[in-house]
This record gives sequence, C-alpha cells and structure tokens, in this order.
Amino acid sequence: MRSERMSAIKKSLESVLLPILALVLLAFWMPDPGGYPWWWLAPLAIALRYGVVYGSFSGVVLVLGNLIGALFIGMGWVMSAGDVVGGFLATVLAGLYASHARNVQIESNARLEYLEQRLESLTRVFYITRLSHNRLEESLITRPNDLRSALAAVASELGRHGNGGGAGAPLGDLLQVLAHYGRLGAAAVFEMDGDRPRAQASASIGPVFAFDADDALVRAAIEDAQSSYYSVDQVLAGQTSAYRLVLPMVAADGTLLALVVVGEMPLLALEEENLLTLTAMVAYAADALHAARVSHAVLQALPQCPPAFALEWARLGHLARRAYVQSAWVLLRPDEGADPELASLLARMRRGLDRYWELPPANGRPGALLALLPLAGSQALEGFHARIDGLCREHLGQPLAQLGWHRHSGALQRGDAGELQTLLAESGDDAKR
Repeated sequence: MRSERMSAIKKSLESVLLPILALVLLAFWMPDPGGYPWWWLAPLAIALRYGVVYGSFSGVVLVLGNLIGALFIGMGWVMSAGDVVGGFLATVLAGLYASHARNVQIESNARLEYLEQRLESLTRVFYITRLSHNRLEESLITRPNDLRSALAAVASELGRHGNGGGAGAPLGDLLQVLAHYGRLGAAAVFEMDGDRPRAQASASIGPVFAFDADDALVRAAIEDAQSSYYSVDQVLAGQTSAYRLVLPMVAADGTLLALVVVGEMPLLALEEENLLTLTAMVAYAADALHAARVSHAVLQALPQCPPAFALEWARLGHLARRAYVQSAWVLLRPDEGADPELASLLARMRRGLDRYWELPPANGRPGALLALLPLAGSQALEGFHARIDGLCREHLGQPLAQLGWHRHSGALQRGDAGELQTLLAESGDDAKR
C-alpha cells in the first residue's frame, strides 16, 4: 500500500514538474517559439508513460502555467485555442495508446507466467521419471523399486489426508517417510512465513534440536532454493553448521513452502543417490501440498472433482481476475439412452493444455464431460466445437447433436467453487428441459 502511494506521488510530481520545466526552457531559449508547439511534448511524454489521466493533468498544468507566465511573469506568448485543443487531443490519444499497450503487456506476461508454471510442472515430472528410470537401471537387482516406492509412499501419505488445504496435517507422516527412505535420525519441518521460516516446527521426528534461522545452511537453502549441506572441502576449511542437511520444499511455481532441516543422519547417508532421492521426494510433496492449498476450496465444495482439474480451475480463475486472460469451459451432457462411451472417446482425444473431468451419473442425471480450455477465447472455443463434431462424424458417423448430447459453454470468470457448482447445476437443468 505504501509503495502504491509513493508511486502515485512520484507520478503526480512528474506530471507537474515536467510541463513547468518545458515552459521555463522555452521562455529562456525560445522567447517566440512560433511554428511547432514544442511545449506539448511534455504532456505527451507523461501520457505515454503513465496514461490518459496523468497526461491530461500534465496538459492542464501546462496551459495554466502558460497563462500565469503570460499574465504575471511577462512570458511573450500565449497558446492559441487551436494549440490547446490539438495538444489535448494528441495527449489523450497517446495516453490511450499507452494504456492499451500496457494492458497487452500485462496480459502477455500473465500468459507467459502461466505457461512457465505448466512447463516447470512438466519438467519436474520428467525429471522424476528420468531419475526413477536411472535408479532402476543402476540397482535393478538389489534395489529395483527404491525411488518409485518412495514417491508412491509420499503420494499415499498425502492422499490419506484428502488433499486438504493445510500442510500441517500430512507433514508429520511425510517426515516419517523421509526418515525411512533417507535414514534420517532427527529432522523437523519449518513452514515459511514470508521470507523467513517460522521459529516453531510444524512437525518433527527424533530428538528435539534448536532451530537457528540464520544458520549458514538454512540461509543457503532459502537463497538458492536447493538442497544445502557441507562437502568435505568445506568442512576441512572450517565452515560449520548445526545441521547435516537442509531441504527446501519448493513448488513448481517457485513458491517456497517450508524447510526440512535434518539434525542427525548417518555420515554415509550423505551420498549422491540418497540426496537425489530425498530431493525428488520433497519436490514431489511440495507440488502436491501447494496444489492442495490452491484448489482446497474447490475440492471442499466438490470432493468428487479430480485434484488436477480443481487446481487448473483455480489457477485459470486467478489468471482471469488478475490479468483478464480468458479461458473457457465446455460441458457435454447426454440425453437418456445416449451412448455414454462418447465421453470416454472425447477424453482420449484431449489435446495440449486442456483438462477433462468425466462426471459420473448422479441424482438421476446421466454422466457428463466437463472440458476446461486454458487461454481459449471465442475463436478457440469455436474450433473446439468444430473438432468435437469432426471426431463424432469420423468415429460415429453423426455430429454431436444428433447423438443425443447437449453442449454448454462459456468463459471462466472467477475460478472458485461457486462458479463450478453453478455451471454444473444450471447446465443440468437446461439439459432436463
């Protein structure tokens, strides 16, 4: 709030001082500046930088300054009515162009940020898959399923808590899994409160140890967002820490959720394979916990909703509210007696970033298919409908409407649980009619 106030004050000062400076310079260097209205370059610059409001305000300051200068200071020229009207029109046009360009930039940045998050999520999944494959190849005889079973155990423990919103509930069980697979003797999880970890541990195992937020390993883990521990060279150089290992829980979008601080573990456990396994487990858990927090309200209202769909629904709603980036949804409902396998056929044809939710039959209504189309405007929505009709003709010989299915579509507005419940209820009523 304070930064916004300071920014407004700075813009206002520039809007006042720049036209005054232009008048002063013209008064000294061009006592009779006839011809091109150089003085309007100052409001134009303000409008291009800050928009219509500040540009118009700067133009008012320029006109008033010229009148005051001519009446009381002896400035030798006064702007004509044509100069004033033309200058204001040019300033308003420049401000409108600047505002439009700024909105386009904000929308492009928001789209890019969303795509970067999706790419980061896919990269993490690929990394874990590749790491699991490498570990399976290296230890096929002695430890054939180490990383796979470790990640399965993490998923099981997180799933036992129903993908709840708070991280505190599953953190204790997560530590137990980490201790089992990583041979940890004493460890604790400290959730982040802004830029610093909380002083009290959210969960711990083994002997209790004191926590120092200014410890070198803790600072390194926060700054680098990577696992931190001392190598042999660092120990011989005299660098010390109260802990053996610090693992940051960083989600795919870069959010630092918590720190796993290891106070005791066998020295031989500080080897590459064990550290990579622990890092992969913590990254997997961080993504799951962060996704649960983002989609908690949707899953609480609609427990049957797939977690991945709920997460994408909430993410795209945030994108629509913050940067007005449009996404769309399409709900396909069948009549009684229509072929229900069509939903599975369409779900198998999913492309790109789309998310599908196959709704089971409920309350006398047949099953349905809800498709979420990220970054899709009206043209993309029309293309999606055309693609569905093309698939139906190709595989079933008829378009969607003749197969007894109804389609409902619209733009995603808020991305909250209420909007999802409303569209499911209203579309269901329409289908009954």
